[in-house]
Formats: sequence, structure tokens, C-alpha cells
Amino acid sequence: MASVKLLLLLLLAEGSFATLPSMHHVHSKFEFRHSFKGPYLINSNGVIPFWEFGGSAIPSEDQVRVCPSIKSRRGWVWTKERFSSANWMVDVTLRVTGRLKNGADGMAIWFTAERGSEGPVFGNVEWWHGMGVLLDSFDNDGLHDNPKIQLVLNDGTAMYEHGSDGLRQEGGSCLRDFRNRPNPVKLRIIYLRGALEIWFHDGVSLVEDDYELCLRVEDAQNIPREGYFGVSAATGGLSDDHDVLSFVTHTLTTLEAQQAELQRKVDEERAKELHDQYSQMAAAFEERKDTYYKEHPESAPDWQYEMEVEQNIRVILEMQAQLHNVIRELSAKVDRALGGGAVERRETGGTAGSFSSELNQIKTTESNILHQLADLRAAMDRSVPQGAPVAASEQLQPVYETKTLVQQNRQLLQSIESHLQTFSTHCPPSGDSSCLSPWVFAVVTVTQLVAVVGYLIYRQRQELSAKKFF
Repeated sequence: MASVKLLLLLLLAEGSFATLPSMHHVHSKFEFRHSFKGPYLINSNGVIPFWEFGGSAIPSEDQVRVCPSIKSRRGWVWTKERFSSANWMVDVTLRVTGRLKNGADGMAIWFTAERGSEGPVFGNVEWWHGMGVLLDSFDNDGLHDNPKIQLVLNDGTAMYEHGSDGLRQEGGSCLRDFRNRPNPVKLRIIYLRGALEIWFHDGVSLVEDDYELCLRVEDAQNIPREGYFGVSAATGGLSDDHDVLSFVTHTLTTLEAQQAELQRKVDEERAKELHDQYSQMAAAFEERKDTYYKEHPESAPDWQYEMEVEQNIRVILEMQAQLHNVIRELSAKVDRALGGGAVERRETGGTAGSFSSELNQIKTTESNILHQLADLRAAMDRSVPQGAPVAASEQLQPVYETKTLVQQNRQLLQSIESHLQTFSTHCPPSGDSSCLSPWVFAVVTVTQLVAVVGYLIYRQRQELSAKKFF
């Protein structure tokens, strides 16, 4: 199917504008919102659809008289909507007529970034950003090079030079007589692949597409990607009638762009097809999985996916619960040791060391929990958007509660440690021998160590003497 579409596009492109070499393999699309032509050029209210006009411009059913043959008049007509295309073509059919040998001032065709307004440059402003195709019928510089068709590209910072007819600003020009022709004159302006061409039909030939190249600019600068089309005209001491019979705009699509667009559509269709297949397979898999778990409930997993932050909080809470259990057991032992009398002290005489080791272990675990809480809080602060303080406080609430519990545990441990120190440093009365003196403990330990070392030496000598007989 894609190959058939591509073949149709190629055949259509082959037949589009085959008369002009620059338009080979190019497809055009008519843009009615940026065009006008007779008959019925205006509606019942005298308005040109999608266009606006002003100054001395007079629209009618079959043409727009942009400026009449009255001295010192200006008129203009501009599109209302912005035009956007990388490649385009404009066909303008116009007529400039006057009773005298010389006329003035001329007409201009515009494509600028902003809509123009009435001004001294053929009815437009002196500064513009974009393209101006000037049909200059009056020789201001005395070089006898009028009437001529002149291209002026402006970046919006240069003012048009009236005295020299913009000679130093022009991007190209051709001497063509467009006044008082037997038939309307046609201009075709093509902007394609960054190059600008102006083709001219002199109105003498009756062949519809009998154009000749006026100028070509390979790398046309300052032509905006989006802008407005317009036509303006002006008269001075001399005057002509400046009429526009039609203004037709086309967007152009090159063969490369057509192939890229076609490939994009094929890729989108393929991606949608693959996505649908994946969705169907995923749904079928989930259905089979649910059926299997219903038939084999012992195989169903008892876990569910959890985020990293949730996992960290769960681990901390589990460690906190274990810590609470150890503290409760330790507290029970201390209570029994402190409140059980001499017999219970004798039975728990060796628990002071175990209590201390357990306390140290609990303190270490507590410190680890505090460090993990700090890291977790920093990670959650980074993950929470800046503009959502309420959501951030709600997410960090379990961390604050856990940290509060750890601090409470630390206070409880300090209380237990103080009780342990009291228990281990105070000996019972002199009549009770359950409290062992450090000196007695040291003597007994050294005696046991000497006995063990002596036994080991004696055993080694016995083994050596037994080896001599072999």
C-alpha cells in the first residue's frame, strides 16, 4: 500500500509545473486564504475575503485598483492571516496603464514578517523585514534603467534609498517594460530550497505559461519563515492606474519532502500497528497469568512492586520495630536486675557486660537509621517539585515520624544506660559475696592462664618424646 501511494505521488509530482526547470518534481497546493481573483473578488459588503485594503485602493468584482491615476496617492492590500511555508509560489496578474510616455511611481509585491502599512516606498513603509519585488516605473537616479523589476531583501534595519532607486540594496533586477501592455502582465515568484526566482510574462504572447526568467538569487537572505503577503502602489508628480487582477498563492512540496512525509506516515502506521499488537499480547498474557494463579493459588507471588522510597521507608520501619523489641527486652532485664534482690543479682551478675554490648549495638543501629533517614530525606527533597510544598511535607511525614521515634529511643537508652551504670558500680553489703573484686578476678584469670599454658607445654613435650621411637 505504501509503495502505491509513493508511485502516485511521484506521478503527480512529475506532472506539476513541468514547463519551468526549477519546478521539476514539485507538487503545489493552492492557498485560498492568501489568494484573490475575479470574478466575485469581493463579497456583498465590498470586502475581499481574508484580505484588508486601505489608502486609495478600490476593490471591484474582477480586480483591485491599488492606486488610481491621481497624483500623490498611495494604496495597499495585505493578507489578514500569517502565511507559513518553507517553499512557496505566487502568481500575480497585474496591469499598469497611463496616458503619458512616462509614469510614476510604481507597484510592489511584498512578503514580510509583519503586515505593512502606508508609507513612501511604493505605498509601504521604508523599513521592512522580508522581500520586496519593486516594479519601478520612474527613473529617480537618471540612469535610464526604468521601468525595471527589482528585488530588495531587507532585514528591517536598512532604510530604502529613494535617490538611487535602491541600487545598492537590490539583490537583482531586470529591465522589463510592464506599462501599457496589450494584455495583463504576469509575475511568478518562486521561493524553493532557499533560492528565489522571478519569472516574467510580458503580456504580448497569448501562450499562458510563456514566462522568461527575470532574476534568480541562489541563497536568498532575510526571507522570513512566516509572514504576510501584500501589494502596494503609489503615484507622484506623474500617475498611472495600478491594477491587480489576481493574486494566487501556492505552497510547494519537493520530492524529498514528499518522500519524508510519506515515510513518516508509514512509520506512524507501523508504530501504531506494533503498539496494538503489543497491547493485545500483554492483555492475553495478563489473562493467562490470572487464570493460572486461580488454578494454582500456591504459585501466586506474595510481593508487589514498590518504589525505592517506599522500600527504604519499609526497611527503616522494620529496623525500628526490631529496635523497639530489643529495648523492651533490655528494659525488662534491667527491671529484674534492679528490683530482684541479692539472689537475682547473683543470678544476673554477668549481665552488665551483655547489657553494655547490647546497648552499643543498639546505638550503632540507631546511628545507621539516622544516617539513612537523612539520605532518604535529601533524596525525597530532590524528587519533590519546587512548586508543591504541601505535597512535599506530606511525603516526608513518615520520615519525620520515624526520626522522632529514634530520638525517643535514644532517650530511653540513655535512661537504661544510667541504670546499668548504677547497677554495675554499686556492690552489695559486705555480708554478701556476690560482688567480685577486680583483684580477685585478675588473680583467678592469671592462674587459669598459667595452668593452660603449662598444660600445653607438657603435652608438646610428650608428643616429641613419643616421636623418637619411630
